[in-house]
Amino acid sequence: MAAGLLPRFDNFFDLFRIVIWGTFVLGLAYGIIRFVILVLKFRGSDDWPTVDGKTIGPGQVKTSYNDRSVDYDAEITYEYVVNGTSHRGTYRLKSFKQKQQAESFLLEHMPEGTAVVVHYKPEDPGTSMLELDPYEFDDDEPISLNLEQKK
Repeated sequence: MAAGLLPRFDNFFDLFRIVIWGTFVLGLAYGIIRFVILVLKFRGSDDWPTVDGKTIGPGQVKTSYNDRSVDYDAEITYEYVVNGTSHRGTYRLKSFKQKQQAESFLLEHMPEGTAVVVHYKPEDPGTSMLELDPYEFDDDEPISLNLEQKK
């Protein structure tokens, strides 16, 4: 290979800086592209039709690695039927710092057979999203107004 084809770096830190910035720019571009794809995929999902579904299996704990920590995500698989065709989807509910917490959460809040409301995309019923009340699983619950609830 001809020596003139490769850039010449007088300083190791120039090369290091270019590699770091290049990695940062590629990571940022990947994140933006992934976000845009998800927005386009689920755009208008609040207006999609709904069907009843149920969780299948015991739920799984997925490990995700962040900059300085490890999170354990509680994920469920659910099943629903549209026009006589059965479909499945997965949904990540909540992250925990300890695997035991995620496992306990799944057993307590989302055991197998739990009823869920599923929004599905009319043009592609295999694309779906769950309708969940975020306060149902959050420690930051709204202030109680002491109103009677219908049973």
